[in-house]
Amino acid sequence: MLERYEKKIILEYLCRALKQRVFFNRSAAGIISWLRDYIEAVVPVGRRSVKLFERLADAVDMEDISYSAQEKLITEARLEVLAFVEGQAQKLERARPTSIARSIDLICKSLDLSPAEQRLFAFICFYQTNKVVEEFFDIFKNHHSAVESIMAVFLDLSAEEVGSYLNGRGHLFSSGLLKGKSRIVFSSLKYEVNDFVLAAIIQGAQTQAEIREVILGAPCCSDLGWDDYEHLGEQRTKLVAFLEKAVQEQLAGVNILLYGPPGTGKTEFSKVLAEKLGVALFAVGETSDEGSELDRKERVACHSLACSFLQGHKDSLLLFDEMDDLFESSSLLSILYGGKGRGTSKVFINRMLENNPVPTIWTINDPKILDESVVRRMAFAIEMKTPPLHA
Repeated sequence: MLERYEKKIILEYLCRALKQRVFFNRSAAGIISWLRDYIEAVVPVGRRSVKLFERLADAVDMEDISYSAQEKLITEARLEVLAFVEGQAQKLERARPTSIARSIDLICKSLDLSPAEQRLFAFICFYQTNKVVEEFFDIFKNHHSAVESIMAVFLDLSAEEVGSYLNGRGHLFSSGLLKGKSRIVFSSLKYEVNDFVLAAIIQGAQTQAEIREVILGAPCCSDLGWDDYEHLGEQRTKLVAFLEKAVQEQLAGVNILLYGPPGTGKTEFSKVLAEKLGVALFAVGETSDEGSELDRKERVACHSLACSFLQGHKDSLLLFDEMDDLFESSSLLSILYGGKGRGTSKVFINRMLENNPVPTIWTINDPKILDESVVRRMAFAIEMKTPPLHA
């Protein structure tokens, strides 16, 4: 059963579709079918409303009549239905947002999204969490080639605005909130909410702390101590001093590289280092919210998402463990945005490192696979050798 706020949102989408004559006419048969299946779940259906919907259906199905005459009948019936739906929507104007809607709003405010970005993000969230919204959108997707034009009507935006906001390099994607679907099904939306964000929304996270807990997980802890890494000598002391300044002053582009073969303690040292600094260390891009392995694109998106939610905090570090796979085989940009060419990939990677708002520790087994430009953007690099037996 739909809650009042859900009904309000759906009726708003329906009103905007009914207002657009050409847009409506291209999908008229599908809308009639949807009304028959779902309208009772959205509005109270009485004798008057049934007659309105039947009149619209009859006008759409009418045969042996001129185009202009049928168009007139459809327009008259469509406007009558629109007036009825607008009246129902007004009755729900003060409906209390659902827990999902409140979570969406909190995330939007946390990341300082623009009003248009908020509407787009909210719509995609509702599409993934509400079957009625999904079915309604899919009606139009079957009759309109560009999903951006459909979303533009639903959200009262221009198709150009929607296209610019949903560009792969736009804020909704660069923040990690959205991702493109690997397989675009004809009858579904080609954008998806990040799995961790969607989990926070579905769980109804109502505070910043709850959202971060779902998205970032618990801070890393270690059973080892600072003394276990005495063999690193002055390097560890210098690194602590450097990171203390970077965290307090919220410096951008702070990247620490720990390199060495497996088993040399790169990950554990990262945890111990964070404890020494008195900050929380969050590992990003390790597994999905369901515990499955992430691909390179998803790992980078997780880092972007963590940066988005931790930016401005003076108590956090990020750990991107085993970054080797980011630099193996094809270029990173090709994986992310369908681009080609090694040079362009370098540009993306370099900008990601330069603009990183949260100090990040990157570990790698074989530093030789890194491009020199990447190495230059590491503020501090430590080779992790096998600890001596007494350590």
